[in-house]
Amino acid sequence: MLIKLDTKEYDNGNNFSTTTHAFTAPKKGLYHFSAAAYSSVATDVLAGIGRTSTTFGNVIRRGSWSHYSGSYVVSSASADFPLDVGDTVVLTALSVGGTPTISKSLVNDMGTYLSGYLVYSI
Repeated sequence: MLIKLDTKEYDNGNNFSTTTHAFTAPKKGLYHFSAAAYSSVATDVLAGIGRTSTTFGNVIRRGSWSHYSGSYVVSSASADFPLDVGDTVVLTALSVGGTPTISKSLVNDMGTYLSGYLVYSI
């Protein structure tokens, strides 16, 4: 499922859309992304970072399963993607045992986020 990130803390190039919930690459290069999905529902959660690219192909890089421990669960992921101009990256989540309710606000200094940067231009 697509995680709908509708707020931004920092977006120097205005490349993340709160309407499409996607980062759009402004230049061709290798990008690094990290992300986390926070849920307070009794389910196991797996975060993923998805790339849509006509040049490099579509792919989702998954993090590791996080198991519900009684109050919350956080799953994180990181990925390096070659991106062409206009390629997009989104945050996704899978769950076992129900549909995750992904929290977008900070609880105990934890929250759902997608962060990335250009490593180098190609």
